[in-house]
Amino acid sequence: MAICVLSQEYQDELRELRAALLVVDLQNDFLAEGGLYCNENERPSRVRSSLAFDPRDGGGKRKAEGPYDPSRIHFVVENIKLLIKAARSAAVPIAYITAEYGPAYGIMNRRLLKNTRVSAPCRPSTWGACLIDPICDVVYPESEEYNPADEIVIRKHTYDGFLKTELLEFLERRQIEVVVVAGAETNVCVMRTAETAALHQFGTVILNDCVWSHADGLAKSALKNFKEAYGWVRPAIDVKDSARSVSPDAFRYTLDWFRKPQRYKTSTR
Repeated sequence: MAICVLSQEYQDELRELRAALLVVDLQNDFLAEGGLYCNENERPSRVRSSLAFDPRDGGGKRKAEGPYDPSRIHFVVENIKLLIKAARSAAVPIAYITAEYGPAYGIMNRRLLKNTRVSAPCRPSTWGACLIDPICDVVYPESEEYNPADEIVIRKHTYDGFLKTELLEFLERRQIEVVVVAGAETNVCVMRTAETAALHQFGTVILNDCVWSHADGLAKSALKNFKEAYGWVRPAIDVKDSARSVSPDAFRYTLDWFRKPQRYKTSTR
């Protein structure tokens, strides 16, 4: 696997654009073996007996291998790891958004609790609420140099990464114009966070090879609706001769449309 080395010219373009990367809910209860959703009897009814979708199959469906399709999860996680490293190389700010659920956090969390057989996922201070190990290794590298001030871990208590969190402040303080969204689940927290970003007037892109959901049909419908009503949907990863790298267009997709900063224009009167 190769990582796309972003040219100085492209890095300058990104600084002009003011892009940020949002990574949503890559946590043990959702994705790891032994997590709450890995147990078919504990998953919400909407995701039981679902089909897994892999863009490598040309858009086709195939049956999941057990409760999950581990190869599909691995595929998406590896793509996101490349994406994070490419973002760091271009000094793109990154927000890692994580879920913490439970009845103490309000009516929506009580609804989530009702939809599972035993308990809500991602309870505070549990293993299930922690980032999965492959992402932890990238978020907290032992040797790689990066600027911690440009990265933040945000805890949310609803499906929306903006609601009652510091995410909007993090983006506005850096005068971000465009946000690029990856993570899980496509049709729930990824979609809700991306829609809110668009409503806050950020140019918003969902990377469809860097998102994952139990429910393929719902995920594809959500992406179609997002593309028609809110923003852009595109792949992030180029595949050539079995080597994968981040596309130079992963963050550049809306450059022409957002060539001049609009969100932070001030009056000249």
